Amino acid sequence: MTSDRTASRLSRILALIPYVLAKDGAKVSDIIERFGYTEAELTRDLNTVFFCGLPGYTPGDLMEAYIDGDEVIIDAADYFARAPRLTSMEA
Repeated sequence: MTSDRTASRLSRILALIPYVLAKDGAKVSDIIERFGYTEAELTRDLNTVFFCGLPGYTPGDLMEAYIDGDEVIIDAADYFARAPRLTSMEA
């Protein structure tokens, strides 16, 4: 069973990825304001995204997610350009 906190975090991450991809990178301050993150939470979520990708899960199949200066970069994530609609079981 998923906790409310985990479900909320997953929803936030799944909204964050297409937002950053659509902007080809986004300012940390904009993301913090839009999604209600602290900088520590943003860093933690980006570290989680860094270990996600499509099946195969080799380094070439994983997304890149990091903060570069004052900008969030997410790359190799074209599949997630639109927020996926997952059932509760899939999530």
